[in-house]
Parts: sequence; C-alpha cells; structure tokens
Amino acid sequence: MGELDERSILLVLQEMGAQMREDLPVGEETVRTEDEARLLLAQLVREHGGRDIDPAAIAGNEPDAEVLAQRSLGLFAADPATAPLAQALVQDPPQDEQLVVETAILAAVVLGSLVTWLQTKVHIKVKRAGGKTSFEFSLDKDAADAETVKAVAQQVAKLLP
Repeated sequence: MGELDERSILLVLQEMGAQMREDLPVGEETVRTEDEARLLLAQLVREHGGRDIDPAAIAGNEPDAEVLAQRSLGLFAADPATAPLAQALVQDPPQDEQLVVETAILAAVVLGSLVTWLQTKVHIKVKRAGGKTSFEFSLDKDAADAETVKAVAQQVAKLLP
C-alpha cells in the first residue's frame, strides 16, 4: 500500500464504509453513535478476543484515531472480501467532491467503517434497555463455526490500544 496522508485515509475509509453498507441487509438495527461503536468493539474483544479494553480508549483522541484508521485500512486491504475495493481506493483515493460528507470527523469515520466491516463478518444484534446498550454476536454470515467470531475479534484486538 502506498503512503496516504490523513485526509486521503479518511476519504478512503469513508468510501469503503459507504460501499460496504450497501451490501448489508436492510432494516437491521445498528450502531447509532461513536460511543456505541466503541462499546461494540470493546465487548467483541472482551467476549471473543480475550482482552479487556476501555471503550473510551478506542480512538479517544486524534493520534489514536489516526493509528486506528491506518490499521483498519491495512485490515481491509488484507481481507479477501474487501481487499479489491481497498486497493482500488488506495491507488485512486476519492476526492472531497466525490463524497456526501465533506467535513467528517476521523474517529466517527474509522469507527463507522470498522463496525460496518464487522457487520459483513458476523451478525450484530443491538440491545437497548434501561439506558444501556449491549450487543450479541452470532454467525448468520458465511461462517462455519464460532471460531470465525473469535478470529474476527482477534483481528480487531490487534487494531486497538
């Protein structure tokens, strides 16, 4: 992968997220906020990756969000399902005028693209009750067994602080 500046990485991740969302089933409840995205990632890694991560530490500041953005793009480029799109976008990054949202926040974009990528791997059920949000992970996707969720969780754990 070539060297991209922060803005180009942001644009690539934003476009990847938009294109991956097109392939998701319509009508599924999903993550609504950055905080929910952080909770989802922390819960996934805690339950299936064997690590306890403070959700607030996930892309909690701009330098951490930049690192997560770079690592996420590397993950997308290595995943056979998303590699062709990632590589094409890295070779020819989108221009600002090609995207609907021109002033995106890095953490929101990287968290959104990472959650969308996860949704292409495992089914995520969002539960909201009593002011709390939790998630269930299941294998509705092209998965043979529970080891797939564990493998995905371990991939995500490698991205996080």
